[in-house]
Amino acid sequence: TGPLMASAIRRIYAKQSLKFVLNGTKDFNATLKRCAVATLGEMVKTKEGKRSRKQILDALRRLMKAREAPIRAASADSFFAMAGKDVQPDILTLATDNAVEVKRAVAHALRAFKGPEAVKFLLKYMEETDPFVLANATETLGIFEEKEALQPIINKLNHKKVNVRRAATKALVKLGNNLEQRKPLLSFFSERLFDSDGEVRLTAIEGLLLVKGPQMVILMGPCIQDPLPQVKKAALFAMAATGHPSAVEGISGALEDDDLEIRRAAIDALGKLKRKEAKPVLEAYLTKEKDKGLSAAAKKISRSL
Repeated sequence: TGPLMASAIRRIYAKQSLKFVLNGTKDFNATLKRCAVATLGEMVKTKEGKRSRKQILDALRRLMKAREAPIRAASADSFFAMAGKDVQPDILTLATDNAVEVKRAVAHALRAFKGPEAVKFLLKYMEETDPFVLANATETLGIFEEKEALQPIINKLNHKKVNVRRAATKALVKLGNNLEQRKPLLSFFSERLFDSDGEVRLTAIEGLLLVKGPQMVILMGPCIQDPLPQVKKAALFAMAATGHPSAVEGISGALEDDDLEIRRAAIDALGKLKRKEAKPVLEAYLTKEKDKGLSAAAKKISRSL
């Protein structure tokens, strides 16, 4: 795909001399030119580049004024890679650029320049319609754990584009870590358990762990039947984290799963739950399990209970 190709070209450029990359910023091929510009910031991490930071910065300051929006966007990528006080004014200047390509790049790059100015631009980006601008801005505000962004992030949880929903769900988890009142998060994350995207569902389980309580056992019930193994496993350990006796029944259902790894996760979850009510469940399971490794694990946990 285009993004993967561009990433490969940038990795190749990063292994070349600074002179070679600077020449690449003048290439007639638009893709090669943009990749070279985006790689300049990475060059400061090399031995040669450290000595030439000023030269790289001078080149980027010319390129950030280029007529082509993709080149200006690529300069933002480089400023992100070489983040520091000396380039902060440059990235904030690019934040005023109206080209959507630049907004996408800056919304990502600002995460290296945390501060009130960055937050101001990011909150403004949250009013955009482009899904890539929204996703990048949402993710960056989540990294900042910016409480002022709570409602804008919640508003994006049901966005039609999956990349925005993923970013919003992850950002809400990060913000939730610092909220004194976490109960309202219960409804937001429980709705995400039925999202069509597995990554959103998985992140929602992580978010629900912020709201401790026996209700987690009920909420995680449907997740045990999720088509994605990662979601099943996360649900099992989320049940175990409650420490509630009702979790024994919920977890035990996964002992019948066709997938050996899911059965292993269920055994481990019962071990983490540490409820004596799980002992007879494990003993009954031992009469059916044919895998020696799982039988041994189940016996060990049963004895510990």
